Amino acid sequence: MIERTVSDITNEALAAHFEHWQPTPEAINALPERLRCYIHRLETMSDPAGLVRENVLLQDQIIALSKRLACD
Repeated sequence: MIERTVSDITNEALAAHFEHWQPTPEAINALPERLRCYIHRLETMSDPAGLVRENVLLQDQIIALSKRLACD
């Protein structure tokens, strides 16, 4: 018999909660201030020109447009 610990149950609950979480401005702004500052510093240091972010947004737009064209 496999015993489930409180930690296992908590981890599963957190995973289920964040499964569909998206880093939208609203979701980021709802985070605690220290975490928001950390994310801002991380984004600034890892992608100073914003190219990675722009490419991700463009990829999301391509996927959305492809789905829309497939439905028409």
